[in-house]
Amino acid sequence: MGIRYKLAVGLDKGHKVDRLEGGRKQRPTRRKGTATKHAKFVRDLVREIAGFSPYKKRSQELLKIQKDKRALKFCKKRLGTHIRGKKKREEMQVLLQKIRKAQQARQHQQHQQHQQHQQHQQQQHQQHQQQFEFDFNNKTCELFEKKMM
Repeated sequence: MGIRYKLAVGLDKGHKVDRLEGGRKQRPTRRKGTATKHAKFVRDLVREIAGFSPYKKRSQELLKIQKDKRALKFCKKRLGTHIRGKKKREEMQVLLQKIRKAQQARQHQQHQQHQQHQQHQQQQHQQHQQQFEFDFNNKTCELFEKKMM
């Protein structure tokens, strides 16, 4: 290959520069809209305290009774566009799944605690029975020895 010149045309045209090691810096507008930890925490806190708006409650009820299409139509009417309605319906479905999972986990934990409590009671009962049998046997032996004397 021949000598390279700084030409205005061709494959190697333009001013020669070195590449940056880390690449370009990301502009702040690229991350706009992504939730920060603090924003997520605040939204969760508000949701926990204030609950859901009436239209969200209704869409959840529709989803609970397997009326997905009706829930979409309802959300679409309230939010204005088909895409927003689909997004909101999906959000409500995910939220309902989380609620169900939390309830199942709570029930499972309560069931385990109940089983542990029953096992503990059975162990105590067995210990009391053994102690009673031991005391009873000792007293009968003492009485028998007294009679024999």
